[in-house]
Amino acid sequence: MNQKIVGYITSNHLRDGYFPHQFQNLLIKNFVESNNAIFLLSWTGYKDRPTLAFDSLLLENFYSGICFYSMEQILQFPDPLNYLYALKSRKIWVGFAKESLFFHHDIGFKAVLKILWLMSCVSQDDPPEILENL
Repeated sequence: MNQKIVGYITSNHLRDGYFPHQFQNLLIKNFVESNNAIFLLSWTGYKDRPTLAFDSLLLENFYSGICFYSMEQILQFPDPLNYLYALKSRKIWVGFAKESLFFHHDIGFKAVLKILWLMSCVSQDDPPEILENL
């Protein structure tokens, strides 16, 4: 598959705690290469500003996919569902290394939405409104 994939790591704490960037990069690299793609580099989401670097990454076109360290990163975005639909509409490969899951356009997208909804229910008293109607 000669797809070129960029990683997206976080500086924020996730449900399981904080993971060093080096660890996140290694997990992403292994996941991407296990799916017969080429890992290029990772962009880092800033602490408490998870979409700042991600929004600039979306403006680039040197890659054919994005691999997040974890699906939990999406839940930290202000409108997680809008970001997922934007990624889906770009028809790029989108992976989540920690969960060993990916989607490409429509393939796997509904499964990712359901898992994110379940994760949001477990991690909070009330799921984010944007995910309630899945």
